[in-house]
Amino acid sequence: MHRTLSRWFHQSLILFVILAAAWLRLWQLNSLPPGFWYDEAYNAMDAIWMLDTHSPKMLFIHDNNANEPAIHYLGALSMGILGAKPYTFRLVPVLVGILTIALMYRWLITFFADHSDRRWLALLAAAGLAFSFWHVAMSRIGFRVFLFPLIVILTTYLFWYGWQNRSLIHFALAGVALGVGQYTYLPARLLPLVFGCFALASFILIKKQPVVHKDIRNVPQKGIHQNQDLGHRNRFALASLYFYTASSQKTLWLGLLVMIVISLIVFLPLGLFFFYHPTAFSARTSRVFIWGDIGNIRDLIPLGEHLLGGFRVFVDGYDQNWRHDLPGRPSLGQFSIAGFWISWFVVFRNLRKPNYLFLLIGLLVLWVPALMSDQAIHALRLSGLLPIYYALMSVGLIAFARLLAKWLPRRIPAYTVKLTMFLLVLIFLGGTTTYDYFVRWANEPMVYQEHNGPLADLTRYLIHESYSTDILLPFRVYSQPTVRLLLYDEFQETNVTPTYDPHRPALLVTSNSALAERLSRVKTSSYVWLTRDATGHGIAYVSRQPWPEDLTELPTGQTTPFNNPHTGETVAQLTQLENVGPVLGLFTDWPPSLNLVNYKWGQLFGLIGYQLSPESVQPGQKLHLNLYWQLLSSANDWNYDIRIEIVDAQGTLIEKSGISAKELFRWRRHGFISSQRSIEIEPETMPGPHLIRISFVGRDGQRLPVYTSDNKLLGNQAVVGEFYISESDTH
Repeated sequence: MHRTLSRWFHQSLILFVILAAAWLRLWQLNSLPPGFWYDEAYNAMDAIWMLDTHSPKMLFIHDNNANEPAIHYLGALSMGILGAKPYTFRLVPVLVGILTIALMYRWLITFFADHSDRRWLALLAAAGLAFSFWHVAMSRIGFRVFLFPLIVILTTYLFWYGWQNRSLIHFALAGVALGVGQYTYLPARLLPLVFGCFALASFILIKKQPVVHKDIRNVPQKGIHQNQDLGHRNRFALASLYFYTASSQKTLWLGLLVMIVISLIVFLPLGLFFFYHPTAFSARTSRVFIWGDIGNIRDLIPLGEHLLGGFRVFVDGYDQNWRHDLPGRPSLGQFSIAGFWISWFVVFRNLRKPNYLFLLIGLLVLWVPALMSDQAIHALRLSGLLPIYYALMSVGLIAFARLLAKWLPRRIPAYTVKLTMFLLVLIFLGGTTTYDYFVRWANEPMVYQEHNGPLADLTRYLIHESYSTDILLPFRVYSQPTVRLLLYDEFQETNVTPTYDPHRPALLVTSNSALAERLSRVKTSSYVWLTRDATGHGIAYVSRQPWPEDLTELPTGQTTPFNNPHTGETVAQLTQLENVGPVLGLFTDWPPSLNLVNYKWGQLFGLIGYQLSPESVQPGQKLHLNLYWQLLSSANDWNYDIRIEIVDAQGTLIEKSGISAKELFRWRRHGFISSQRSIEIEPETMPGPHLIRISFVGRDGQRLPVYTSDNKLLGNQAVVGEFYISESDTH
């Protein structure tokens, strides 16, 4: 009866912890974090692209510094069910974060099966993770990282259960989880080392100590040789029987072998992708790997400071990134740090016990990103540490509670001391995280800035104004992922010129220099016309590229600045236009001087026309080139540079420049796309006729083949125009 009441009591407490975790992750989700940072919005738009094109075939996302695709699949699933809105994408990490807390409790019940206080250990660890500032922050934003703690817990739980209960199926499921983990986040590549290093260490330190779950019953009394008939009928049953009756170490190594094989099978599609695209495997690590910067002995001094910073994460260190931490606040919380350091006495006293040995190895391996990456303390890269860290915290707190219970008068029951420890975790960790996140962090101007709050608020304002006013928005603002995400559910892009209503006023948006610099990935002077039809349905029409002289004809009117409310910085200028008709005529009419062509690069990109201005240019002047494109495929394969080359009459290359294809084509399924390049002719360029050649160059340096409209191969370059360089006036 006492055991039943105890179990009910602990289940009630863990239910409270899960509900508290859900509240921390759902409260004010529509307004906090403020805005959508570039990476989060980029992930959401990639997920929307998968929905729009019905082509969920991405094994790896080259764009935005290379990303594993699991978040995009889950985001597409959520938005496909609940609607393609920003917060339905953000709901995915929330639900995964809540599930992680529940699984944390279940894992440690199994992990500390031989510990009399296993339920208290599991409860304290789950509460620590639930109230962790880092975990709360990463559970409320659509970064890849939110899946990694869940993968660590799930894989470890299945592995441990399989070992304790001698279950091939659970080892196989652990292999599935380990393989799936490689599709989640970069540091997951370290997770196989945890299990491999643990197997080696256990062979050295604890090979004579069997690990058998106390609930194992009905172990077959007959040996393998007495069950030959069974083996002939069912070889899997024979293998299972051998596995079931093997020693603890044999069970571990056989189970690990099964786990490795299954994980490799699951990983195989991504592995083959890396084999054929080796640069993709190292694309992200090469950007965050600090050791590659060490060239001489002088570099060892900052390296030492870096290693010290990695150690300080367990003392007083904090992440400097406002998007997922509060600089000045100890990253892991002061109360949890005390429990963590107490646990080291317990771990080293019990190092020959498998569970303590596993925690030590898991901590060291998953701490490696702090030592190897360009930031010693980085909440996202160290996220795999969190389950191990809070498990160790609970070990330290329970050890201290048991010691304290011996010192206190006997009339105070031991469970009262442990309950008090839980309440302290609730008060100190839960209370400080709630205050720090929803009050201190939420009201920091840098948090607003770092989550693209000004850009998000500008977009929301334009959406509100669009019900009564047409909007002319620069394409370089429109193409920013934060803006695209917020506009997506409101405006449908079209290549059919909308009907102009002369009675509707217009608002011209001009980004200030600071905002333009942040959006400089897209080089274009096009505009997007945002309007609504008679039913209120939003329409987005992307203009052609205007010539520089067209921009001088923009009408003027009353201008109002749109400011950052925290800093007063002007985000954009909003100009009221009395008559938008002449402006739309400049940007929506197809130019009469368009030279029509029909070139195709593979089945991806098509060039349908071009313009040159002027046709004769002098050295030192600029040549303006407009190119009109059509996207031929919905495949997420935009990682090419559009190479523009100028050659003289002898075929000598005298100038080249590039345009990023993904900045033009990403998330634009329909219609035509124009690009403009201003090419400065060097003063020493010799006069005479010159040609312009266009090619698409991939990451590997290879060029796509180009075909004519009747599928005739032209090679890997297309000539699109001829112009003349005349004598300079100074000659």
